[in-house]
Amino acid sequence: MAFTSFSDVPPLQLVGLAGACTYIVNYILITNRAITTESPVFFLNNLLASTLVMISLADAFNMATALIQVFWVAVSLWGLTSRSHIGRSARRDRARRRIPATFHHQRRLRNVTRSTPSP
Repeated sequence: MAFTSFSDVPPLQLVGLAGACTYIVNYILITNRAITTESPVFFLNNLLASTLVMISLADAFNMATALIQVFWVAVSLWGLTSRSHIGRSARRDRARRRIPATFHHQRRLRNVTRSTPSP
């Protein structure tokens, strides 16, 4: 089937093309170091792309493509979830650093004096 313009392309195929373009843009962003593979943007882009491609499969189903997209959805959700835990622990660490350094120093000194054996 030859398409002469985008208006001739079925809507679900346009959705799939948008998903493919999202994958490509994501890869370009990583290649140019605009984002990292640790960035939530990376996982959100992969989640969006795989979802769009899966939607397009309603028009012309392909089992192999569906399995790959399910894998990408799962990995993206896992990555977003694990990164959100990392973000929370990083915020907690930053909050701990706001406590005056003298407090940590005094606490360390108390621990050292308690653990030092008496002569």
